[in-house]
Amino acid sequence: MLFITRIHVVSTDRNLPFKSESFDHIVSLSVFEHVKDPWHYAEECYRILKPGGMIIIDTAFLQPEHGTPYHFYNMTLEGLKETFKMFKIVDSGVESYQSAGTTMNLLSNTFISIIGDTQKKTELEKILKQNDFATYDKYILTTEKTKMAAGVYLTGLKQKIK
Repeated sequence: MLFITRIHVVSTDRNLPFKSESFDHIVSLSVFEHVKDPWHYAEECYRILKPGGMIIIDTAFLQPEHGTPYHFYNMTLEGLKETFKMFKIVDSGVESYQSAGTTMNLLSNTFISIIGDTQKKTELEKILKQNDFATYDKYILTTEKTKMAAGVYLTGLKQKIK
C-alpha cells in the first residue's frame, strides 16, 4: 500500500483543524504518546475520516521517556484497541521494529545514558553492550510478542453509515 502525504500538521489545539469527514486515510506514527488526551484525539480522527476511510496508528508501549516534556502515555495493544474502539479493527500487533529486542536495546541505551558516574557507566556499558538483544527476537513465540514490545500498531476502518 502506498500513501502519499500532502499535508503535515502540527497543532496544539484541542480539536484538529479540519472539517468532519475530510480524509480518506490517516497515518499517525509515534504521535499518540505525545498528546495529553489520546482518547479525545482518537475521536477527532474518527470525526475527520470519511466513512470507509482507513486509519493506521503506531505508538509507543515499552519505551523510555522521549520528547520531554511532551511524552504523556504509552499504550499496550489492548489499550490501543480500546482507544480506537469506534473503528472496525482490521489489523493490529507488533511490527519487527517494535520488538522485544528493540525494547531491550532502547532501555539499555537509556539506562547507560542516565548514569552520572563515568566509571559505573563504563561498567554498565560493558555488561549491556555484549549483545544486540534484537538477535533474540526470532525465538519469541508469536503469541508473546505484545508482552514486551517497544510499540504497537493498529489499522482500522471507519464504518460506512447504512
